[in-house]
Amino acid sequence: MLNSRPISFLFYFLIAQSFYFNNLKSQILNYKTDSHNRDSTIYFTKLIYQLTEYQNNYQAIKKNGGFIKIENSNTHIKVGDTSAKIIEYKKYFLQTRDLINHNQNNVYDSALFYAIQSFQKRTGLKQDGLISKFLVKKMNVSIDERLNDIEWNISKLKLYANKAGKDFVIINIPTFSLYAIENDKLQFTMKVIVGKKNKQTKIFNSEILKVVFCPYWNIPNDIFYNEIIPIVKRNPKYLYLHHIDFVNGLYRQQPGNDNPLGKIKLIFPNNYNIYMHDTPNKNLFKFQERTFSHGCIRVENAYKLAKYILQKENNWNEKLVDSMLLENKEKAIDLKQKLTIYITYFTTWVNEENQLLFANDVYNLKQ
Repeated sequence: MLNSRPISFLFYFLIAQSFYFNNLKSQILNYKTDSHNRDSTIYFTKLIYQLTEYQNNYQAIKKNGGFIKIENSNTHIKVGDTSAKIIEYKKYFLQTRDLINHNQNNVYDSALFYAIQSFQKRTGLKQDGLISKFLVKKMNVSIDERLNDIEWNISKLKLYANKAGKDFVIINIPTFSLYAIENDKLQFTMKVIVGKKNKQTKIFNSEILKVVFCPYWNIPNDIFYNEIIPIVKRNPKYLYLHHIDFVNGLYRQQPGNDNPLGKIKLIFPNNYNIYMHDTPNKNLFKFQERTFSHGCIRVENAYKLAKYILQKENNWNEKLVDSMLLENKEKAIDLKQKLTIYITYFTTWVNEENQLLFANDVYNLKQ
C-alpha cells in the first residue's frame, strides 16, 4: 500500500506555492489601478516575481541536462568566421534566450552577434561580440551555480519588499549602477563607482538630506598622510597648486575643477562617512568593474541627479542650479522632501528590458 503522507504534503505544498506566486503577481497587476496600496515597495516585489520566473526557467533547463558545455577557445571568433563550434554556441544561447531562433550552419552570423552582445551585457562583459576565453568562462558557469545565485538574491530582495515608500534611489554595488525610482517605476539609471575591495562601500539605508554645490573636500587623515604626503615630499608645491589649505585642524581642498568631489555632493546620514558626489575623472566610468573609490559613491551624472532631486523642492529650477555651479562657492541646500536611498548588494538583477543580469560578487559577500 502506498504511503499517502508524502503525496499529501507535496499536494498542499504545491497549492501553497501556487497561491504565493499568484498573490505576488496580483500585487503587481493591482498596483496599476490601486493608488492606495503603498504599504510595500512594489518595485522590489516585482523584482522578486521576475527572478522567480527566471528561476523556474533555469530549473527547467536543469531538468533537461543543464547548459551545453562549451570548449575553451584561445582564438577570437568574429562575425563572418566559420567554426565547428558555432552550432554549439547557437544552441547555448537558445537555452539562455539570448537567441530567438537559429539556423544549423557553422557561420557566425548577425543573429549570433546580437545574442552574444546580449549575453555580455547580462554578465558584465564588454559588449564587443567577440567569442573569447572570457565569454566562454561565463558560458561555462554551471546551472546549479546560476540557480544558487538567483535563490540567494531572492532571499535578499525579500528584506526590502515590505519597506514603505514609492520614491527612492538604489545604489547596487555589484552592477555599479544607480536606479532612480518614482511612483515605483524606474525613471533612469546611471553608472557609479564604488569602494575598492579593501575600502568597501557599506550596505545600508538612509535619506538624502542635502545637496551641496561646489563642495570643499575635507580630506580624511588616512588619505592625506598615506597618499598626499608622499606626493608633497616629491613636489613641495603640491598643496599650493591644488588649493589645499589647513583650517580648524583639517586639511581641505577648495572648490574647483581639480576637486575630487567635482561640482556636486549629496549627503545622507550614516556611520561610515559615505556620500555621493560628482568627479572630474569621468574616464573611469568606461571600465566594466568600477571599484576605485575609498568607499564613497561617485556618480556618472551628478548634475542630472541633483536636478532630479531638487525638482520637488519649491523655487528650484535648472537655471538656479546652473547659477549655483557658476559661482564656484560652496552652497548647501537642505531638502524639504527627503529621498530614501538604499545601498544594496544584489548579484542577480532584472533590468528595465526584463533581462536577467548576473554580476560578479566583487566583495565576496556570498561566501
